Amino acid sequence: FIEKRKQYINYMEAPLNIVLKIPLGKKAKFMIGGGPYLGFFLSGLEQKETRLVEVTNSFKQNENENLSTGDGAGKYAVMDYGINGLAGFEFGRVFINANYSRGLKDFYKPADYTASLRHTVMGATLGVYLGKPIELEKKIKDRDKDGVVDELDECPDAAGIALLKGCPDKDG
Repeated sequence: FIEKRKQYINYMEAPLNIVLKIPLGKKAKFMIGGGPYLGFFLSGLEQKETRLVEVTNSFKQNENENLSTGDGAGKYAVMDYGINGLAGFEFGRVFINANYSRGLKDFYKPADYTASLRHTVMGATLGVYLGKPIELEKKIKDRDKDGVVDELDECPDAAGIALLKGCPDKDG
């Protein structure tokens, strides 16, 4: 008697990562990040193959594509959650990174045995940024709002004129 079982379970995971980019020169950056994810059940397949070798050498195979979802024994979770992390490099407009996710909740509760079944995902991403990069403007500070930036203003807390390096004209 030989029995083989296989399960193919498809969940879609949506991560929410905070990513830190550390410059390694003019165009290269090291990226590291992580955060939580939510996973949603999409589809699945269970296969069970039984062979009676010693007696008749008979063969029986069952397939189930309509898996039971919800809470309870013998059901797959509709929603899953966990944590993930990533690390990689960015070179100009191209990036490559590796990622790892680990489920924090069992996605399946067996009916006839005890086990902990949690998702583990390892992957890699190769990507290209599309569109034009947006240059962020540096906000110029001018506390006294006299038109002379604080960096050049010799009197940054009193409104003045540019001719006097941002200081007020006291003698007219």
